[in-house]
Parts: sequence; structure tokens; C-alpha cells
Amino acid sequence: MGNKPGGLYLTWLWIVGGVIALLGIIHLASAPGVMRGVPEGVPGEYRSAFLFMFVAAGTAVLLAGVLVLWAAYGLARQWRGFWMLALVTALFTIHLGGWAVAAMPRNPFSYGLLIAGLMVLPPLVLPLRSRPGTGAVLDFRRESSGDKRTIH
Repeated sequence: MGNKPGGLYLTWLWIVGGVIALLGIIHLASAPGVMRGVPEGVPGEYRSAFLFMFVAAGTAVLLAGVLVLWAAYGLARQWRGFWMLALVTALFTIHLGGWAVAAMPRNPFSYGLLIAGLMVLPPLVLPLRSRPGTGAVLDFRRESSGDKRTIH
């Protein structure tokens, strides 16, 4: 991604966003199988609540992945506000992963979600540390010497 703005950072966001979205799709696709595993003695209203929570969690994870992908798309095009969208989405994904680990400590996918959320942060935070005291955020400006775009 040589001449694209922040190529390595954006590639990282694309990959992690895709992984998060894939986790959400897997979660949603596994709902029928999980519901078959619920014991027959569980009352209908509890089964419905379980199904709702399972589908809601999968939808939330899918949404988080799609938002990371959308934020990467917006950052590549220098659209304003997309750094904040990516940051809020990263925090939301970390929140989801943290609660998933707390609720299901033996489920490796809950740790995967938490780690994926944490992996969204480096591309957003590392550029800030490269210019201490400037308060700069992913500011993709053209260099005066050519068509290259860099993170300032």
C-alpha cells in the first residue's frame, strides 16, 4: 500500500476489522446449533431470552467489525471524524470482549474478541506518540514534495 495514507496502519485496521466481523458472523451462524443444545426442560421464555442475547451479542460483534472496516475506509480517504469512530469502536469491542471473558472464561472466542479489540488500538495510538506534545491525531496531509501521504 505504498502511496496510500498510513498504508501499514490501514492494512492492520482492515485485517483486524475483518477478523472481528468474522467472529460476529460465526456467532450468528452458530445460533441454531447452540439452541439445539439448550435442555428441553428450560421454559420457553428463558429459551427466547437466551436466543435474543445470543443473537444480540453476535450482531454487536459484527457491527463492531463493520465499523472498524468503515473507519479504515474513511481514514484512507481522509474523512474527518473517522479516527474517533475507530477509537470508539475499539473501546466498544474491548468492552464486549471484556464482558465475554468475564461471562465465559473457558471460551477461547471471548479472549479472541478481547485481543482483537485491543489490536485496533495500536494503529490509532502509535501515531499520537510519534509527535509528543502536538496533540496530533491521524492527520493525513499531502507532503509538499510529491503525491505521498503520511501520518503527521
